[in-house]
Amino acid sequence: MLDNRNLYISTITEMELCTFQRYSSIEIIKTFLDSITILNIDKCNKESAIKIRTGSKLKLSDSIIAASAITNDMPMITADKDFNKIIGLDLILFEHN
Repeated sequence: MLDNRNLYISTITEMELCTFQRYSSIEIIKTFLDSITILNIDKCNKESAIKIRTGSKLKLSDSIIAASAITNDMPMITADKDFNKIIGLDLILFEHN
């Protein structure tokens, strides 16, 4: 599904990836991060995240991630069903076994 696609992640997702302790080498993560576009938080993103947070009661970090997708008019791929709460989010829910 993601082959030959431009990938984007929120700066919050970037920070979360860099804090995973279970990886023996951060170099794998850094190589991945170097190959994608990181979406920084701007004023529009902040305002959207505040609305999402107050309307859905998601964690602030998840609200920022969702706002990044909405304000950049991009679909969001996740396995986290909590994102179903967000109206206006183009959500692709990844089911894993």
